[in-house]
Amino acid sequence: MKAGPTGPVDFWGKNMSRRKPYAAGYFLRVQQINDGRGPFRSGFTERWLSPDNPHTFPAGYDEFGWEPYQRIPSGWYSGHAFENMDQLYSCFTAKELVTLKKYGFHIVSIGADLVLGRSENQVLFARRKPLAEDVSMIPTGELELFRAAQ
Repeated sequence: MKAGPTGPVDFWGKNMSRRKPYAAGYFLRVQQINDGRGPFRSGFTERWLSPDNPHTFPAGYDEFGWEPYQRIPSGWYSGHAFENMDQLYSCFTAKELVTLKKYGFHIVSIGADLVLGRSENQVLFARRKPLAEDVSMIPTGELELFRAAQ
């Protein structure tokens, strides 16, 4: 982390001194920018999930149980995310990410106020702001994804 004119800045050049001190961390997530929804939805997942995906990714409830979800503060927003690109790529193939991009999904960096569950696969987090607010889109190389999907 380097210092900027008004304090430390992160990888994307955002001034961290203006961020709330209660931030539990920043994570990576695949979501639509306009509404903050992720791609795992009833009736939609089969549109993008590749039948040749070798990964068996557990659902959050299977991995964390119900208890952490009951600890989400009233009025807060929650979701699942990844601590790094290795975790993200262990869930999504390049082909799936290309398909999701066509549906308006992007890899984003998102701040969390509270971490409710953490595993080798994913993070369950909660935050005061809606999931569509205050996120930074991570640029993914179109050519890199296209080549990897072939």
